[in-house]
Amino acid sequence: MDGWSIDDQEGGSKPFYIYNEKVVSRGFLLLPSWKTKISLNNSEDSVRLFDGDGKIKETVVYEDAKENYSYARKENNEFDWTPVLTPLSKNIIKTDEELSANDEKTTTAKAASKSTTAKTINNGDLSDTIFITEVFPNPKGTDKGNEWVEIYNDSEEIVNLGGWYIDLGEGSTKKYIFENIEINSQEYSVLSDTEMSLTLKNSDGELRLLDFEDKAVDSITYQSAAENSSYMKVKITGENGDEYEWKWTTNVTKGEENQTLYKYKGIISMLDEKTGSLELTLAEKNDKTEKISAKIIQGGDNPLFDELKNGAEVELILSKSETGDFILDDFNIINGPAETSQNNDSGLVYIILSSLPPAGLLGYYGIKKFGLIKIITS
Repeated sequence: MDGWSIDDQEGGSKPFYIYNEKVVSRGFLLLPSWKTKISLNNSEDSVRLFDGDGKIKETVVYEDAKENYSYARKENNEFDWTPVLTPLSKNIIKTDEELSANDEKTTTAKAASKSTTAKTINNGDLSDTIFITEVFPNPKGTDKGNEWVEIYNDSEEIVNLGGWYIDLGEGSTKKYIFENIEINSQEYSVLSDTEMSLTLKNSDGELRLLDFEDKAVDSITYQSAAENSSYMKVKITGENGDEYEWKWTTNVTKGEENQTLYKYKGIISMLDEKTGSLELTLAEKNDKTEKISAKIIQGGDNPLFDELKNGAEVELILSKSETGDFILDDFNIINGPAETSQNNDSGLVYIILSSLPPAGLLGYYGIKKFGLIKIITS
């Protein structure tokens, strides 16, 4: 959907453009308001979807929005209000009367289901391609109802997770059992804490994903959960291929593709403190020398220029902004011409591989507040 966009009614909010997003067959793409910056009116409004050529593909108009309801597409392609919210899942259209009737049945059925659940769950498939990819244990404000775990199917086949379960580590007394749930190829599935009846720890946390033969397919541990940040499995792409690393980030990607970082290694051939610019000469390939020019914006107590020097061999770990510009995530001094301090995390640095002004990114105070950047030296 690269280049597609959404907005509300004509003359309303600024359009939100979608970049580098793919929607799998019969899959979903979630666009939350914090990301799109589109505010929908409660009385009357619309949502418009445009293709890459700017042509309107669909317009959905609604009136008198009900509190805590969603406006959902039914099987006949008409829309209706429903109190059952299903982001990234198949829509469920229910009336208040149906919900009340279901609540009465549920009250008497819950106790019975605890003793019969194990008997009614059929074992699914065995696979070593299902992974935990992101967890959100410490949301801002109330934790209960806002925590979640994301898993991913990295195979080319649909995998039935019947009989699989998630627990909080060996010896855990509680676990969530998958009831014949299928996860499509190359697709994410998000499980809330209320759905799993599990409370994720904010410190010394552990999560395990096990198949119906009690084999631990994947597991993660973390020491201290950063508030309103997710613990994410990040792909780092470099000249030697891809590798993966777990890190805390405020760039939360619930139900979406996780962050990708890019690794570059080379020699600093130009470092200008006055203009805040850097040039990195990469290793020669096919008798050609590649160079990267960077704009440096710095802050904190320890200036970047006390760490990096002309002629130093460095390794840069870069992320990409929404505009496609690179931002320094970490760096490592491999061999410097001058002495460097060790493990200095108090400095704050990010690099933009273009002339993009800093106001177009997170802003200095936002980065400082959330601690997104660490300086790593060796």
